[in-house]
Parts: sequence; structure tokens; C-alpha cells
Amino acid sequence: MNLCPLNPCSIVLLLVGAFLAEAAVDVYTNHFLVHTNKPGIDNAHAIAKRHGFINRGPVLGSDTQFHFVHNGLSHARTRRSVAHHAKLHGDDDVAYAEQMTGYRRLKRGYR
Repeated sequence: MNLCPLNPCSIVLLLVGAFLAEAAVDVYTNHFLVHTNKPGIDNAHAIAKRHGFINRGPVLGSDTQFHFVHNGLSHARTRRSVAHHAKLHGDDDVAYAEQMTGYRRLKRGYR
């Protein structure tokens, strides 16, 4: 009499699926790439201050792309901050904003 309704093959498939689903989870940071409509660091500072961000400066010497950080968010999380992204994206001075992804911490040689 078989007490388990699952056969060994389906159990292995479930475990592999769970492992792959865990490995595919993105990690989002509290850092944002913001592309402004008007060039200039003063404009970027005003946008950052208006929405509670800290402007860390231009990205690769660009006049319209800036690195913003929000200290109210955790530095690593598995879900996007939709509210902060919507606030930035809804601003008339912002062309687009993107929340930066991070990396999962893994020890080398650890199994």
C-alpha cells in the first residue's frame, strides 16, 4: 500500500523547481538611476530633495543621469519600491528612473 501520493520523480522535480525559484529572486537596493529632462546638478539636487532622496552625483560625467539614494529603504530587499519609483517617474523633471538591482550574497566554496 502506497501512503505517499507523490512518486520519487515528482518529489525531485518539486525540489529542483523550488531551488531554481529561490535562485532567480532579484535583490533590489535603495539606489536609483535617474535621468532628468533638464541638465545640471542643481536641478538634480532639487529633484532629490523634493522626493526625500540624496543625490550622489552624476553617473559617468553625464549632465542628465544621476545616482540617487533613499535612506528610508533597506539597502537590500526582494521587492521593488513601487511607491518611490512612482514618485520619481511622476515628476515632470524626470525622464525615467530605475531602481538598481544588487547581488545575492553567497560564500565561495560553500555548499
